[in-house]
Amino acid sequence: MSHDVVRTIGLTKNFDAVTAVDNLELRIGEGEIVGLLGPNGAGKTTTVNLILGLLSPSGGRVELFGEDLARARSRVLRRVNFASAYVGLPRDLSVVENLRVFAHLYEVRDPSARIQAVVEQLDLGALTNRRVGQLSAGQRTRVVLAKALLSGPDLLLLDEPTASMDPETADGIRADLAAYAAEDKTLLWTSHNLAEVEAHCTRVVFMNGGRVVLDGPPRDLTRHAGRVLVRIRPRAGLPSALSARFQPESSDGWLRAEAVDEPEAAELVAASHQAVGLEGVELKRPTLEDLFLILARGGWA
Repeated sequence: MSHDVVRTIGLTKNFDAVTAVDNLELRIGEGEIVGLLGPNGAGKTTTVNLILGLLSPSGGRVELFGEDLARARSRVLRRVNFASAYVGLPRDLSVVENLRVFAHLYEVRDPSARIQAVVEQLDLGALTNRRVGQLSAGQRTRVVLAKALLSGPDLLLLDEPTASMDPETADGIRADLAAYAAEDKTLLWTSHNLAEVEAHCTRVVFMNGGRVVLDGPPRDLTRHAGRVLVRIRPRAGLPSALSARFQPESSDGWLRAEAVDEPEAAELVAASHQAVGLEGVELKRPTLEDLFLILARGGWA
């Protein structure tokens, strides 16, 4: 039976007149790989910072491993770490010097052995004596991930963990993360690489307006969403009332709309065909990328 690693209860964060996180209810179990997605301003980064204890909530609370973060901060955060492609390391220190510093900060037992293990795991052996400032962006991202893995965290929060990596290296990192989660570790993964999230996360949480609007396994979300994407290529310009339902998709005349269900999709196609005729029609369930675009345009707010 899976236990809650993360639980937010009525979690709220206000910045003056802006509510970044709005009464958030979220539960993440042991061993889950959860993708946290949403358009800019959805509340993802604020949520992660609240879970890390970097921000204090305006209301509600965060529980980690069944304990209130505010009351057991030191104890629970020892079991948490964070890796982001956008968080830098001291550039004048070498890779191994950085890892030694963080192993000391994390109070890692047998630091030399642990550093060697993560260096081998992430294929950093050839880089250990190079200064971080001399590395490519993808190499620095791997070093940041190695830093996060030093403490063997039970909860690992990831922000764009494969950013700037070549495809082969990125695939290796994803495999390493999947193997890590298989040891009953929990991963919370934010990324703009939606194909990556769809392929590697066991569950996806979409946020919008500071709240969870969709939550479930990637393959199930489109079925639960109940949307149908309609693409048409009309022979002429649509009447204004009908045209308002569609958005131009490309310069070659294709238009796109979201129908709430299959009957509405059929009505849109029939009305368009009757009005001006159609050269092409496509109906499909949305992918994660499609759902992301729907959210960015204000759907499921």
